[in-house]
Amino acid sequence: MPEHVAGIDEAGRGCLAGPVVAAAVILPPEHGLTGLADSKVLSAGAREQLAPRIRAVAVAWGLGVVWAPRIDSINILQATFEAMCQAVRVLRHAPDSLLIDGNMTLPHAMLARAWQKASQPCPTQRAVVDGDRTVNAISAASILAKTFRDKLMQGLSRRWPGYGFEKHKGYGTKAHYEALQRLGPCPQHRLTFRGVSNKTPEPPHICLGKTGEDSATALLHQSGMCILARNWRKGRLELDIVCRDKDTIVFVEVKTRRAFGLSTPADAITPAKRRMVARAAQAWLAANKAWHLPCRFDVVCVVHNGQTFCAEHYQNAFDFPPTLGGRNTAWQPW
Repeated sequence: MPEHVAGIDEAGRGCLAGPVVAAAVILPPEHGLTGLADSKVLSAGAREQLAPRIRAVAVAWGLGVVWAPRIDSINILQATFEAMCQAVRVLRHAPDSLLIDGNMTLPHAMLARAWQKASQPCPTQRAVVDGDRTVNAISAASILAKTFRDKLMQGLSRRWPGYGFEKHKGYGTKAHYEALQRLGPCPQHRLTFRGVSNKTPEPPHICLGKTGEDSATALLHQSGMCILARNWRKGRLELDIVCRDKDTIVFVEVKTRRAFGLSTPADAITPAKRRMVARAAQAWLAANKAWHLPCRFDVVCVVHNGQTFCAEHYQNAFDFPPTLGGRNTAWQPW
């Protein structure tokens, strides 16, 4: 029996409104489909012609939808994973393996909860960067997710007129921001997205940093670490991510850059920045009465190439600055 390989992709992750939609598609070896490509580079007409053909020849296909309130509750990255797990769960034929567009696989615990097939193990997974351009099953999933979501947004435009959902499909266009300023958000808007509830478009560098931190959090979670805090603050002190690696408290600094930047993410960890992170670590340890636990400083470097985010994790990236008393004395509360 040939192996069933499901391609998975999503649509609507970066939108200000509407759901995030994921699709999973298993294609036969000789599917006969021509013109498959990333849905973003196809015209709306080409997508609409391909979608019914994909559904007709697919061994199995499934969709997952996570709406704005849930996105606000668990964040867009986790909501995307959840939609993908839903799409896999409803496939009429269980896949042996999953090919997921991007640089991250699904969290195993989340996939296991959605799997619900006691007689079969969870499928293996592999992330494929630019998979929507290079893997037919992922391209097909991209097209099904995009066409289904576009139809949803057209329906939402009739229920909540004035925002232009039928045109921009919930993305942060100038017209969409102007509608938000004029009308305020509707129940389909993602209130945790900057530029929605405060009516001020989020600067590009803030968007980049937040998405980079989402990617770093997912990477740490997949490596088995327990996330304790994100964007922890005390006064002027801030920690990007605090997590626990077995019995060690890990303070993670996330550095995100565009691929064409002149410096690497690690270059931004200056001695002054290290001292600030160390002081913030002292404050966190004192606030949580955890100064007796072993600690370390890690860095996650995230590079955005214009389409995807690639993350690398560096453990013990720097030591406790000796100007603050060294590792042993610095952990004591003041």
